[in-house]
Formats: sequence, C-alpha cells, structure tokens
Amino acid sequence: MRPEVTLHSKSKTTELVGVIKLHFPKTEPLDQEQADYITAMMHSFCQNHLWKHGAPYGGHCMVIDLGSGKVYPGVKAVKQRLKDVGNACGQIAALWPGIAKWPQRNGPSRGKAEAVLQPGAGHN
Repeated sequence: MRPEVTLHSKSKTTELVGVIKLHFPKTEPLDQEQADYITAMMHSFCQNHLWKHGAPYGGHCMVIDLGSGKVYPGVKAVKQRLKDVGNACGQIAALWPGIAKWPQRNGPSRGKAEAVLQPGAGHN
C-alpha cells in the first residue's frame, strides 16, 4: 500500500510527515473501520519509509474516498490496528506457501515483517 501524496510540515521543534491515500471505489465506499485500518497502515508507511524526513503525524495520515467525497483523518489507535493487520497477514502466510518474508531494508523497520509474493509460487 503506497500513498499518492506526501505531506511535510513542522512544529516548533520537529519536522513532521504524513501521507494521503486516495481510494477509487469500484463498488462501495469505504466505511469508518476500513478507513481506520488504511490510515493506520499509512502511519506505518511514514515510520518505515519517510523517517528521514520527520516524525509521522497522525493528523496528516488520511484517506480520501473519491466516490463518496469523504475525508477520513488519521486514526489515533495505530498500534492495535497494525497488530490486527499483522495477525491477518500471518494467517494468510500460513495458508499460502507462495508468500515469503521481504528482505530487510535500510531504516527502522521496528521488527515488522512484510510479505511479498514470489514469482511462480503457485498463485495467479
């Protein structure tokens, strides 16, 4: 999941970053719970990929549902939602042998496992 827009701002003492994810619905608009999980993952994206540019600011991690015109601001309870996402990914990985751990990258991953589909591993 990658954002379409990055936001940069500054508090009195800290550089801050955030992102905007645009949702292009093909069927139904996002509901609040779905949007909360997306904004939590966008916050994690900032921590893992934009850390050189500043600290993630939840108020700047948002998703915009273009079909409904709704703007969902960043959720405050990020840790629990990321834990839920991690558990769901673990269940999928256990059931789908074609998923392997992503190689470690530079930057503070904070021990989070990421997955990538391996070519020719039995998935379509």
